[in-house]
Amino acid sequence: MPGALHGQGTEIQRPSSRQEIGLAQHLRKIGARMYSAYWCPFCQRQKELFGREAFAQIDHVECDPKGENARPQLCQAAGVRGYPTWVIRGRSYPGLRSLEQLAAISGYKP
Repeated sequence: MPGALHGQGTEIQRPSSRQEIGLAQHLRKIGARMYSAYWCPFCQRQKELFGREAFAQIDHVECDPKGENARPQLCQAAGVRGYPTWVIRGRSYPGLRSLEQLAAISGYKP
């Protein structure tokens, strides 16, 4: 990924809104988890949709063994085949998701 340091994604540029933070807190509360790889452009876009403060609330797992704080064993155990993949309420949702989709999937009501 251009601009990424070896093993790290690029920094999230956008600040979060209150709504984005609320969704992120809800996802964390229900045990949702996002699996990704530092070099994945769709993963970076997913992070940017939340913004800095909100994404800091997300339970995020780095799957590439070369990534910072990598936990590839968790990715294997979850059956992750592509990035990003969300696991919400025991179900996998591969691919980039809008915040509206994540809210609907997780039952978030602002």
